[in-house]
Amino acid sequence: MHGETAVHSTLPPPKDDLRFYWNMNKPALEWNLSAYYGDVLAGECQVWGIPPHLEDWLEAPLWATIEYIEVAEAYRQQGLGRRLIAEQMRFHARRGVQHFLAWTQVEK
Repeated sequence: MHGETAVHSTLPPPKDDLRFYWNMNKPALEWNLSAYYGDVLAGECQVWGIPPHLEDWLEAPLWATIEYIEVAEAYRQQGLGRRLIAEQMRFHARRGVQHFLAWTQVEK
């Protein structure tokens, strides 16, 4: 699955009581975004840059991967996962990222 940042980077962020918090490790190319309703963690989305062993690929800075996304059961089916990904895309579009890649897996 892949997506383009141009679709999400121009949309204004939704307004409600959902708060986003970033934990960034730029040298490791890792960006974790957590979403809270009040003090309750509602969801998380982690994005990684293309790893250093692929840095010779000239288009590597244009890509990022969604490595992890989870929405707490009470907040599922409300669009929170989509909002987390949209916020990540909005942020990374400003860094020059144009494409996202995600591997999907459902845990039972």
